[in-house]
Amino acid sequence: MPCNISKGKNLLTCKNLTSGIKAIFLANFEEGALIDETTSTEAGHLLNSTGSLTAAYKFELRHTTNVFTQAQTSSEDNFTTMYTPSLTFVLPNLGKEMEYQWKMMAWGRPFLFCQMNNGKYFVMGTENGCQIVGKSDLGGTIDAANGYTFTATAKETEPIFWLDAAAITDLLNIWDGGPAVTED
Repeated sequence: MPCNISKGKNLLTCKNLTSGIKAIFLANFEEGALIDETTSTEAGHLLNSTGSLTAAYKFELRHTTNVFTQAQTSSEDNFTTMYTPSLTFVLPNLGKEMEYQWKMMAWGRPFLFCQMNNGKYFVMGTENGCQIVGKSDLGGTIDAANGYTFTATAKETEPIFWLDAAAITDLLNIWDGGPAVTED
């Protein structure tokens, strides 16, 4: 039966795990661009290439306040399963250029690639892209918040895909290192 579990997991590993998200890359959604580049076998749930994507935009993150979760729901009545990955992330420094990028994030449904602090990468929104909502904050004191808090959410029939070495190389090749939002 194709739904049978095929491996277990040793939970008693070394205490050397690293968590957190170092950066995200957003790429404009293209129908079918990534889903044809995936594999799901005992070797892993993998993205093997960035397909036809030609550009990705990097946003560096602070190493705190960014939280990823992924919920899975199944219906016994409908025989359906859905995955809802979600990433809340903070970008500091309110400004005119970022306001425009915020609007484009909200109007589109980008693919969201996450670079973890441990060097691993995964992608959200492989089938349908991500919805991004957010808020801007400017506190009343000199040390108060000054930035944006965003939440990106996807609704998919598959969980997140982990990028293999070739897909990581592809992602870094379509990100050219600039231009970045700069505020005066």
